[in-house]
Amino acid sequence: MTEPECVFINTSKEVLWAEDDFLDEVITTLSSVSNSLHGLCVDFTTSPAFVCLDSDLTRLQRETEALCRNVEFLIGSQLHDVHQAMTDIQTELADLHQKYGNLQHDWTSQQENIGQMQAELFRVRNQVQQQSQFCASLGAVMGSLIWKASRIPAVVDMLLSGNKVADFLDIVNGSLISFMETYETSLPNQCAEESQFILSMCGIVTNIAATPAGRQFLVTNNNGRDLLEQFNRILPVIPEPSGNYLKKLLLMALYNTSINNDGLKFLQQQKDLLSALTRELQNDTVCCELKLMALRLLQSLTSHIPSTTVFTDMIKHVPHDVIQQMTKCSDPEMKNVVQEILNNITSAQHKYQTNHCQSRPVCPGRYGKGPLSEGSATNKRAEGGRASSNVCPESGRYMKTNT
Repeated sequence: MTEPECVFINTSKEVLWAEDDFLDEVITTLSSVSNSLHGLCVDFTTSPAFVCLDSDLTRLQRETEALCRNVEFLIGSQLHDVHQAMTDIQTELADLHQKYGNLQHDWTSQQENIGQMQAELFRVRNQVQQQSQFCASLGAVMGSLIWKASRIPAVVDMLLSGNKVADFLDIVNGSLISFMETYETSLPNQCAEESQFILSMCGIVTNIAATPAGRQFLVTNNNGRDLLEQFNRILPVIPEPSGNYLKKLLLMALYNTSINNDGLKFLQQQKDLLSALTRELQNDTVCCELKLMALRLLQSLTSHIPSTTVFTDMIKHVPHDVIQQMTKCSDPEMKNVVQEILNNITSAQHKYQTNHCQSRPVCPGRYGKGPLSEGSATNKRAEGGRASSNVCPESGRYMKTNT
């Protein structure tokens, strides 16, 4: 950056000097004219030809002298004012010059401070980057270890016995939001430390949901419910195929949660989840494994529909033709799950249409709270009634994850 130049000071001085020279020239010219007129008058008085004009010349001489005095008076008064103005301007210029010097000194100091701050900023930025890399590496390592350990139910029970699981779920929620905002269109490679950290956090949640106590904690704790809702919102925006593994973990966590009766009721009310599952089934680019997991979760959600309202919302967000279209798939396992979903929907439809037409109780069994047939691949749920204090009201299969 170049230093500012003071141009106005020199310009003002040149103007004042020009005015001073002009006034001096006027005085000199008038003096010369006065002398010339005086000489002319003298010549007129001595010349015989102009003797008759003596009185006129004398009068002209007096008028000329008076004119010279008047001009000198006028110029003198103006010259005094000009000199006073020049003195004031010079004083003002001196003050401005002093201020300019102070500003120039401040500017130089500011430039030095900016240079020091830029160097400090560069140093701090490097430190933050190193700390960020260290934290990401530490989080990936510790997360992977806890993820692997959380496959053991006793470890999950030990984690739940403490008072930090709720804080952990809140951290997972915030980290997942930040991760998705940073990598909107394409997630980093699965081997990247950021990905390993997020995957390990979600894997731990999935393994927590694989235990009865863990499922119950997720659906009864506010942070756990917020995290499950966040899973529902994030599912549709996870990019493919870079986010397939993350989507798989979220579907597994939601599936495990649906095994719990309270978890099932909670997830059945999540319209975002139903819409996300429909998009997964309609998207031809989704891999078969994810479609199968989405179908299993949908099968779990339809296995016990508690009310007409839930049934109506489910039919609205998961159209029957979408499920019917899946029966044409070639995969036998997927085809069986689709058929079970259709059976569940048909049973619920028959149940609530019958209840609507006839006010009579439905027999327990296929349409009641009792468990489904043994050959069904869906979860078996406990019949109505309270569970013991240390057992959740649930039974059936669940999914565990590993690193």
